[in-house]
Amino acid sequence: LTLSRQLGNKRQLSKALSGLADLRLAEAKLDEARVLYDEALALDRERGDLAIVGIDLSNLAMTSISLGLGDRARGLVREGLAIAEEIESKRVGVAQLVCSAGLAASLSEWKCAGCLYGATEALWAQMGFHRERADEAFLAPLIARARGALGDAAFPAAESAGRSLSYEEAIAQAFGADVVATGHYARVERDAELDKVFEAAGFAVVTPELLDVDDQIRLFGERVLPAYPPRLSEKARAQLEHRIAQVRPHHAGQPAHVLRRAV
Repeated sequence: LTLSRQLGNKRQLSKALSGLADLRLAEAKLDEARVLYDEALALDRERGDLAIVGIDLSNLAMTSISLGLGDRARGLVREGLAIAEEIESKRVGVAQLVCSAGLAASLSEWKCAGCLYGATEALWAQMGFHRERADEAFLAPLIARARGALGDAAFPAAESAGRSLSYEEAIAQAFGADVVATGHYARVERDAELDKVFEAAGFAVVTPELLDVDDQIRLFGERVLPAYPPRLSEKARAQLEHRIAQVRPHHAGQPAHVLRRAV
């Protein structure tokens, strides 16, 4: 790690940081792992290597779950899945599903945890990959809890159901069970103007109250703002601009579509 810093090669430094973080995660030195993964992620964002960023996100999500930071983990996994879709990488996508299985177990969603665990086991085997030491250290105790909670009959049934899922079905399972899709819900004040904007963009009037804050911002950016900018309330516009300001520093020098997806 010291040599990589001295050489100034960002790719080599990122690999060294991630390797040491993997070791710290396997040793349950979670705070140290989080700091190292954060630094690696920042470097890989600067380099614009989305495949590596996707893996960094899953590593940081695992650490966040182990630290009890479920809401942060959800955001990291959502971004990782968006990257997997963008670059068409099943490896990145399955890495997020591993996190989703652990997140489900941490939330006592035992059946979902068993199902997603089975899906990731089958998908890794199909792709010819195996779990890294850090992945196993993260997932094993969580799945053991799920196995113990469900029992000797129900857990294997959930795992078997997961093994039968396709990649796309496994991702749908993670979202459908609200493991990844939910978080702190936005209890926004009803705004008649905003209702009309969302209704015109094809959403139900109640949508603004039901969406996660991050998803509201994404929909503002992707479907509402470009189509109906004159009718967007100042409150909604300020919320969008604030989110862009938060995200932009982490995506400096990257293409505009990367910033839009992160927002």
